[in-house]
Amino acid sequence: MPMLNRQTLNPVFQKVSITALTPGLLEKFTRLWYACPTDLPDLGKTYSAREQGRLEGQAARLLDGLVFEIKHLPRDPKDRQAIQERIQSAVFAFAKTSLGVEDRHLELVKKYHFVEIAREFAQKAREFDASIDSEDIYQASRNVLTMNFLQLILDLPVELTPAVFAYSMLYPYTDNYLDDPSISPNAKKLFNDHLRLRLVGEDMVPMNHSEQAIFDLVKMIENQFDRSHYPQVYENLLAIHLAQTRSLRLHRGLHLGATSPYEVDVLGLSFEKGGMAVVADGCLVAGSLLPIQAEFMYGYGVFTQLIDDLEDLARDRQDGILTLFTHTSRAWKLDAITNQLFNLGTQVFTLMEPFASPVSLEFKELIARCINPLLIDSATQSPAFYNRPYLKNIETHLPFRPAFLAKQRRKLEHQKLSAIKLFDGLI
Repeated sequence: MPMLNRQTLNPVFQKVSITALTPGLLEKFTRLWYACPTDLPDLGKTYSAREQGRLEGQAARLLDGLVFEIKHLPRDPKDRQAIQERIQSAVFAFAKTSLGVEDRHLELVKKYHFVEIAREFAQKAREFDASIDSEDIYQASRNVLTMNFLQLILDLPVELTPAVFAYSMLYPYTDNYLDDPSISPNAKKLFNDHLRLRLVGEDMVPMNHSEQAIFDLVKMIENQFDRSHYPQVYENLLAIHLAQTRSLRLHRGLHLGATSPYEVDVLGLSFEKGGMAVVADGCLVAGSLLPIQAEFMYGYGVFTQLIDDLEDLARDRQDGILTLFTHTSRAWKLDAITNQLFNLGTQVFTLMEPFASPVSLEFKELIARCINPLLIDSATQSPAFYNRPYLKNIETHLPFRPAFLAKQRRKLEHQKLSAIKLFDGLI
């Protein structure tokens, strides 16, 4: 199969309806999920207790230095940039020793300016809304990174376009509003109705600050992608809005036991929300997608949605949010379903083969080397929901022992620092 690149994206493909494809995509990845083995796959390199201890010593020193630097960042931009570059070099060097990341992977990050784009995004976000907090910037920047990844594999310039900025900012606003328990269901319905009308192109008078910001972001997208020439863009914006709205059914109350899995399609709603989010990312990067491109992006979105759900297990249980993991944890251990997730990731990344440029393959390797440790770390943070032999097995694939990671998290909390604040200081 020929590699797909920007030359394959021409106006004739604007006629492809992604909405028409999505029921088939949901069915495909539902079948794929159930076909994934529940056996633990090969997770690669293992670490002895001695190796973990050595790497933990390096990590503790690096983190202490990082915290000191961020707490004492100078006000002068030139001095600040010099420190940030020094920190970045130290983080890169540590990634090589702890995660097995190679120089060619780090050169990829440097060549395509992922860190600089994150910094540019944070600056523009604060220019757009001076009241935006670091957590929202952090969450939105993760979507910027996804869109930069899609630009790279589609052979497009890796940059912060108006659409990348606007779409990445759009859903912190909508999610924050829809997740706010102090806002009534009727108010949320009205908000959703207004957003839908704005997405179809109607001029709307904003009812509050949130609507004003959201309508301004939609206008940025319209300025880059003319509605008459890029109908797929707006079709996808409507599709993800509908998926987000339907996913509110997963917020079924404070008691997980109150909802049967036959009352709410937890898997379908989760897959649709995650899959359509990344398909929309791709459309807002390229203007239009081929079906085979949409297929990979949908699968990647499903996979990353499940990663987020596993990471958020404790909080979602507390908030009564239905996910594959909160529902399973009511009655079963999570060993088998976590193994399915590992195996799903392997299957999804095989769908990258049509994008198999040397650069995309190297970036795929970089992601793969980071994702498994992230999944293992998420599992080890919820030990009550796993069998102990299972955890002891997967922990050997982490460069750091869970007890060390927990200690470092407590240290950061004690110093009133978090991953978000560290990220904020770095960019």
